[in-house]
Amino acid sequence: MSHEITQRANGQYEMMSTRKEWHFGETNHAILPRGASIDEIAVAAGMDWRIQRGVVRYATGRDQGADHWASMPDQHVLMRSDTKAPLAIVSDSFKVVQPRQILETLAHEARQQGYEIETAGTLFGGRRFWALASFEGEAADIVPGDNVRGYTLLVTATDGTLKTTGKKTTVRVVCNNTLSMAMGAKDGTVLAVSHRSRYDADKMAAALGLIHDDSFAQFTDKARRLADRQISRDRAEVILFNLLATEKDKALPQLEAVTKVSESRAFQSILSLFNGEAKGASIDGVKGTAWGFLNAVTEYADHKMRATSADNRMNSAWFGAGDDLKNRAAALLTA
Repeated sequence: MSHEITQRANGQYEMMSTRKEWHFGETNHAILPRGASIDEIAVAAGMDWRIQRGVVRYATGRDQGADHWASMPDQHVLMRSDTKAPLAIVSDSFKVVQPRQILETLAHEARQQGYEIETAGTLFGGRRFWALASFEGEAADIVPGDNVRGYTLLVTATDGTLKTTGKKTTVRVVCNNTLSMAMGAKDGTVLAVSHRSRYDADKMAAALGLIHDDSFAQFTDKARRLADRQISRDRAEVILFNLLATEKDKALPQLEAVTKVSESRAFQSILSLFNGEAKGASIDGVKGTAWGFLNAVTEYADHKMRATSADNRMNSAWFGAGDDLKNRAAALLTA
């Protein structure tokens, strides 16, 4: 699959952005000016359709007559209202979250508070969709010349593979890397709502602290502490081994385990980034510090981790294995 961001028949990708930094994989997506309406965003992001339900029916014989079809009332097909393309088969108790609801959660009273949706779109033919909003008051230098900005990310999946998840995140401007706002701590900056429960946009917005929240200040404090902490190359290799070694690796004899992990592509790539190849690696407070190590892991996850496409890598970096790698690195460094 060349792209995971959904592509329509006319070649347009179901994604919009207001900043060039969000041009994933050179996709031909819509660019909107700041201040666009929710209706404009929904159309540009390819989120202007609804999820519909239909009862699952199946053939009981070769004949196509009505006598040879049966149904499963407790199983539903979810489909797009625009193309009728199937999205998933779910139980009749599955609670649907509509694309528009994701946008409206972030837009609710957001304009008055300085929030703005910067990018939104769909993945995997509409099976997953997201929106990312920035807050103009959440921007700070961790060290001089190394600026980060605060965001709120909201995503859901129509096939039950992902709960409706909202979380605070940051973007490091020098390299467009995305870091977990929680920095490895269980401090309530992630909220997940099961598809067994009705989605409440107001509750989600309040829980994420869209209006009043101090998690960005907590993040910058932790990041500055990491920038004050030097890490030798030898220590970086030890941390990296602990980050990448699986339980199966750790069960091997020590020398064999160290050799196997240290020769892996991930180990070599992250170590090279930490040792100076990462964007912004030469900045004072980044070079040779725990902050620099965390950003080496993050740059690997966001830009270099193996993936079938740039869009698939984005999905991993925000919602999958790449996101997990970044969170585990933060946990090791802030423990």
